[in-house]
Amino acid sequence: LVYAVRRRSDERIVGCSGYFGICHEHLRVEIGSTFYQPDARGTAINAECKLLLMSGAFDGGAIRVEFVTDALNARSRAALSRLGATEEGI
Repeated sequence: LVYAVRRRSDERIVGCSGYFGICHEHLRVEIGSTFYQPDARGTAINAECKLLLMSGAFDGGAIRVEFVTDALNARSRAALSRLGATEEGI
């Protein structure tokens, strides 16, 4: 379930992110496949998007949210760390 990410300041679509690996049995969901245009990277957009996705997951009954990122994607891993995510493995 992928969502387009729209920047409020100019209403442009600047990327996408979504839910994957939805497991109703274990009440867990993965958030990943996030892509942003270069001018949207490193802005508050990613944090706001992730918080919206996490809220939607927990409000929908999830008890665990997992983030999926490539081991070589240092920028993404640092962003997840700033959100307070705990790295459990690669």
